Amino acid sequence: MEKILAYLGNFGRYQAFLYALLILPGFLAGVQTLIFSWTGFVPNSRCRLPHELLQDVQYSMSDADMKKWYAPGVSDGGSTAYCSYCPNATDETGACAHPIECTDGFVYDRSQFTESLITKFDLVCGAKSLRDWARTVYQTGNLVGAIIFGILADTFGRRPVFIWSALAQIVVFNTMFLAPNFWVFCCYQFMNGFLQDGTYIAGYIVFMELVGGKARTYCGIWFQAFFTVGMLYDSLVAYIAQMLHGNWVIIQVAAGLPTLLYIPYWWLFPESIRWLAVRDRSDEAKKYLSRATKFNRIQIPDAIINEELSNTQEDRAGGTICDLFRHYNLAKISLIVFFTWFATSMLYYGLSFNTSDLPGDVYLTYTLSAISELPGFIICVPMMEKFGRKPSIVTLLGVGGISCIVAGFVELSWVKVTLALVGKMCAAAAFAVAYNFSAELFPTVVRNIGTGMGSFSARIGGLLAPQVHSVTRSTAHWLPIVIYGCFALTAAFLDMFLPETLNRTLPETIEDGNNFGRSPATVAKSSVVVRTKDMDKNSSSSL
Repeated sequence: MEKILAYLGNFGRYQAFLYALLILPGFLAGVQTLIFSWTGFVPNSRCRLPHELLQDVQYSMSDADMKKWYAPGVSDGGSTAYCSYCPNATDETGACAHPIECTDGFVYDRSQFTESLITKFDLVCGAKSLRDWARTVYQTGNLVGAIIFGILADTFGRRPVFIWSALAQIVVFNTMFLAPNFWVFCCYQFMNGFLQDGTYIAGYIVFMELVGGKARTYCGIWFQAFFTVGMLYDSLVAYIAQMLHGNWVIIQVAAGLPTLLYIPYWWLFPESIRWLAVRDRSDEAKKYLSRATKFNRIQIPDAIINEELSNTQEDRAGGTICDLFRHYNLAKISLIVFFTWFATSMLYYGLSFNTSDLPGDVYLTYTLSAISELPGFIICVPMMEKFGRKPSIVTLLGVGGISCIVAGFVELSWVKVTLALVGKMCAAAAFAVAYNFSAELFPTVVRNIGTGMGSFSARIGGLLAPQVHSVTRSTAHWLPIVIYGCFALTAAFLDMFLPETLNRTLPETIEDGNNFGRSPATVAKSSVVVRTKDMDKNSSSSL
């Protein structure tokens, strides 16, 4: 395919057309991943007192007589929650000798939203941990989707996976507001996370398999910016809903409507030319290739097309996941890369999911958290091209980790918010660098497997982030962000032991991968051993 790509160019009109199609799945990934920050908005709450009528009760705690019924409230995700009341009222110190749990339900502050998922399902006080489970379920869907859709896309093609995932998203995401209870809502969350990977990954692969040169780096990194725009859309929708004194259903419906734009993709979204060639479906590959050449206004000799499509079929042969760990140096690289993905994801999603922990207006903090990612995307490309991949990711994770650790202990509000935003910017940029760096570190025969395992590790980090928050914040409010920072700092230290890939010939074979970044003397000693092991492996497989 390399000669064909040379004729098509690194980034012609056809590649630009494919990139335009990627805007929607990238945007919707941001919308879907962070929408629970608003549909699951946590208001102030208190117990409903026995003498209060359900239809007439108001939250107001401004009355001094009302406050005497309650011991001091606890911090509960940026809000104040009174999880018990005192039948004989509190004394002057606010002490309550025999508090009673909220047996008659809760009263919520509905000054911003008339209803959220928190008020609908009473996810406060003893049930507040379920809020983090809702996020964990979504990340679990992502994890399962990354595995299943990766297999399906390689087996049946990128296009059918993308199309059917997109159509299913239209149905699922636009009917979430019908969930009658929390557990049905969690099923919706799982399906959304699951289906989101079908469009996000399949669309990304189709584009990246047809673009080359620096355009691949720039487009790959700025693809992450569409995710950020989706986060900003969530904030805008929530702000408008709050101004209209609306509820979570309005936010959910507004977030689901853009999925209808997937309908024209049935006719617009193509199959991967490279995948068709590898699968010996040359006639279909030529059809899509003809479309690409017309877009780019170029001609490719038939002899070149036939030769390259024939040669590409040889790419079927590849390594297995066991090859990543068969030899010491490649195993070391693999484990460090996987931990880097895990730590980066935990840092990113830990900060994204819990912006309400930061002081200040929740709308402003969330919006600043999203906008802070954009400078990271701007600086990481020149960093990668000038200083290299390794110094870039070490610096980004190091600065991000230190910022979060310091943010956990400072008391000054604006300093805490600023440090957290620096951590978020570095996490987003490190994510973008990790995509490119990982693909360059693994040898060709296991490149897809290695990068896929990195993505799998990231899903685990994203899955654990809300649980780390739920478990540790009850111990100390500063502990979650410090833990995220420590993981990032550890990853930055380990990344110093990775080889640099800038302006290097990328490894092709398992032996190349094991020798990548090693000294010539060490390579000379180990090459015979590696070749011998590979020969034994091949001999065994042929018996």
